[in-house]
Amino acid sequence: MGRKGLMILILTLVSIYPAYAVDGWEANLTVTISTADNKLSFGQRAGAADGIDGKYDVPALLSGDIRAYFLTEKGNYWRDIKSLTPAETKRWDIRVESPLKGKIIIIRWNPGNMTAVSVINLIDRSSGVIMDMKAINSCSYQNNGVREFSIEVRP
Repeated sequence: MGRKGLMILILTLVSIYPAYAVDGWEANLTVTISTADNKLSFGQRAGAADGIDGKYDVPALLSGDIRAYFLTEKGNYWRDIKSLTPAETKRWDIRVESPLKGKIIIIRWNPGNMTAVSVINLIDRSSGVIMDMKAINSCSYQNNGVREFSIEVRP
């Protein structure tokens, strides 16, 4: 194969694989009650660890009318980036707390930021309801103080 043929082959291979397959992906949740909100970031990166690694993960500073965070083995986090292993199911556990009982809490996300994964569900661990995060962009519920969710990404 000549130089020209090798160059075409390399360019063809580069164009087949999108950037997220190499670098990973990241998405955000915004959890709101009344005028208060928290932003959570989650995703997968090639250089990240499944546990807290300090490079991609950000501890939560909790106060105010809404306290939403990822529950991890090392504490509470606002950003939790896991390793990029496409054949493995990944899970993020979330806790939402607020002293404003009876008010509506809304969790929002952009499904367009989740195109890099095959299946991504938000699971309400109180009700058992499973929501396809690529098909809808929010959920809401009446606050009772504390509620837990999980996000699961499957290959």
